[in-house]
Amino acid sequence: MKYVYPAMFYPEEDGEFSVLFPDLKGCVTQGDNLYDALFQAQDALNFWLDYLEDMGKEIPAASDLKTIETQGNQFVSLIRADTDAWRLLNAKKATS
Repeated sequence: MKYVYPAMFYPEEDGEFSVLFPDLKGCVTQGDNLYDALFQAQDALNFWLDYLEDMGKEIPAASDLKTIETQGNQFVSLIRADTDAWRLLNAKKATS
């Protein structure tokens, strides 16, 4: 399945970024810099949604980007997930 969810990025004082998905309680990650945080956010989103699919749990609807409030240097970006492609990639890694 393909999904797009908003992610909130929080710049940290040391240059790292914390990331959370407002619609997916508990789905959080971080990166050493913005590039790494974007990569980690996509990986975390795929992992989280794959888990929900496997467990037969309800997948929450994604919020409208415009409805998410930020403060200070925080910002919101859309993150794409493709759980079918993610499963195939991980299956190949497991057999390598």
